[in-house]
Amino acid sequence: MLFLTLHNESDRMKAFERIASLREQIAIMEARVKNPDAIKIINNTKSMTDDLQSTVESLFKLHEIEFEKTGAFDMKNQ
Repeated sequence: MLFLTLHNESDRMKAFERIASLREQIAIMEARVKNPDAIKIINNTKSMTDDLQSTVESLFKLHEIEFEKTGAFDMKNQ
């Protein structure tokens, strides 16, 4: 949200860094957890992380397109 509001490139990078960090934490849990119910939760979290990354990428692309055309990005249009 910071990048979409402030248009600071470092905030764009932070978003992807946080997603990568989340994936690392999921991998750690995946390697250590043996409980079937917990494994289901981990798998669900992995799927939601994929969805999150896809959504972030889409929003950033929309931001790029709109910002190039108008010099601004209005989240209400999205």
